[in-house]
Amino acid sequence: VEEELRAHGKMLLLCNSNEDTGLETETLTNIVRRQIDGLLVAPVGLSGDHFKAMNDKPVVFIDRYFHNLAIPHVSTDNHAGAFMATQYLIDRGHERIACIQGLLATVSNQDRVAGYKRALEEQGAKSQVIGDAFTIEDGYKSMLDLLSQKERPTAIFTLNNLIAVGALQALREKEVRVPEDISLISFDEQPYFALTSPPVTTIRQPVKQIAKEAVQKLMVRMKGEETSSLMIRPEIIERKSVMPPKS
Repeated sequence: VEEELRAHGKMLLLCNSNEDTGLETETLTNIVRRQIDGLLVAPVGLSGDHFKAMNDKPVVFIDRYFHNLAIPHVSTDNHAGAFMATQYLIDRGHERIACIQGLLATVSNQDRVAGYKRALEEQGAKSQVIGDAFTIEDGYKSMLDLLSQKERPTAIFTLNNLIAVGALQALREKEVRVPEDISLISFDEQPYFALTSPPVTTIRQPVKQIAKEAVQKLMVRMKGEETSSLMIRPEIIERKSVMPPKS
């Protein structure tokens, strides 16, 4: 985003809401008072009421958004990406596929869970969703819970990179091998996933394209003109963390 804004002669002022709706609302109020040119927001997602007064302002949502607001957004097609990841596991023989999700009320989480469930429903397989935060800690705790079950899943789909790190930590502590004992695939590509043991198969979000499109739409909004929303399809990065389940 900063690179794209610089190309348009704009400077980035960065604020972090830390997944806190109250802090997001306070930050929004304070930053608007500073007469900024435009605003790119990756909203927390628990409530969008504080954005309702911004419909006619130069605002564009990036990554996350609200279905009930007219503010344009640029986002990954999370449903398609999650369906892709789950189908990838199904195609390799997995039926017991668990999903470790993130923050429940965010549209990105909801769409990823929906894509995961749809892929399983089409195969007549059962879904299992656990977790409630996009954090290493939640991935770790959720993975331990899954490992304690009498009939463990044969594959895990984590809904972001931090959850995957926590899940891998729990698997390593319990001496569960990936992918020999449990396969793992994660939403979100990170450079370090090519360096883990084993390297992790991921769903890569087109981050640079999202940033470029979002800034371009913000420039249009800053001119007082209308623009539409855009969903960009992710891609799968195949590595070594998935194999067929043991017979």
